[in-house]
Amino acid sequence: MAENNGKNENTYADTHSRIKKIRYLVVILLLVFVVLAVLFYREDLTVENFRYLMKYVDVKPVTFGSSENTQIDFESDSATVTGSFKEDLVVLTKTSVKIYDLSSEEILSDSHSMTSPALSLGDRFFATYDVGAKYVAVYNSFSKLWSNTFDFPVYDVSLDDNGNFCVVTAEKDHTSALKVYNNNFENIFNWRSVDKYSLTADIYSADSDKVYMAVGTMKNTSAGDLLSEVVILSTDSNKVIASLDFNSELIMKVNFNSAGNIVCLTDKVLRIIAPDGSILSDYSFNSRALRKFECGGEWSALLLNENLVGKMHTLIIFGANGDTYMVSNINSEVTDICVSESFAFLLGVEEITVIDLKGKQVKAYPSERSYRSVELLDEKNVYLVYDGMALAKGVEVE
Repeated sequence: MAENNGKNENTYADTHSRIKKIRYLVVILLLVFVVLAVLFYREDLTVENFRYLMKYVDVKPVTFGSSENTQIDFESDSATVTGSFKEDLVVLTKTSVKIYDLSSEEILSDSHSMTSPALSLGDRFFATYDVGAKYVAVYNSFSKLWSNTFDFPVYDVSLDDNGNFCVVTAEKDHTSALKVYNNNFENIFNWRSVDKYSLTADIYSADSDKVYMAVGTMKNTSAGDLLSEVVILSTDSNKVIASLDFNSELIMKVNFNSAGNIVCLTDKVLRIIAPDGSILSDYSFNSRALRKFECGGEWSALLLNENLVGKMHTLIIFGANGDTYMVSNINSEVTDICVSESFAFLLGVEEITVIDLKGKQVKAYPSERSYRSVELLDEKNVYLVYDGMALAKGVEVE
């Protein structure tokens, strides 16, 4: 027995020694990483980067992809809007914008007064604005970086992945104006119209030199008919690249997908348009009612109601060039959709549907409660949001 005790003590001592060596090695590697970062990436080192790195220190690990979840509590009101920015939860209300990390810690809080708060997300920044009012603010994870009160009401704000953004507003003697800013918050481009009304726009830059914009406009013709138009612009030219007219259609949304093509949604047709204005594909709803639309990465998701009323829906997933990639029948009232490069997530009243876009597998789960929205946390996880609370959940299709 004494001999066994001696062996155990030696084993414990050896294990302890190995753990100490591993700890020292980790510290040395961390120091080497910091020194190399300072030497070679000095210009990219910012306070935000360090704070973003350190926000995960001493946070309890959260297991995703299982029945486990993490819960974030927040104050909400009747106009609350939520989103996910750099894996944190953004909560926008009439009186404030706040960011919570996965440990439910509040890492940003800024007060304002809004009637119809709206949120626009990019990879580098996010923006808040009051639809129909004049105030716009741009943030990173930890502070407000820029704000402006425009002379005329603002109807849409969009950001690209490089931090450029555009604002849909108006100007004196012009019914519409698009103002474009770079990531240094300099006004680099302007477009105006004297007879068109703009309610939606998007911005895209594959590199820092050339930035594309798409503006969705509408006006009444002399005969009283509705005429919608998509105007395609670029910061390297004062000329319109292309404009496309759609008679008797109401334009609802324009988005750039990850391939740089324009996804144009009207009340009757979904079109994929190349940056030069050529139409790559169009998909008519054929009297079916539009219920939901979402554009994420290369994918575009369209949810149509087959019988105008009832729970029978058709989900169509389109590829980057407008090819019909997948069609699925959904037998549930759907309240929200989010789409990533890997999956589509449909939030329903009776059930939640998860679709593996690579394997084209579909799985439905019973809905545990009446969620109000779903936000994409990352490629494998989502935030399920309801009044005053959000759950971070893993996505499973197996």
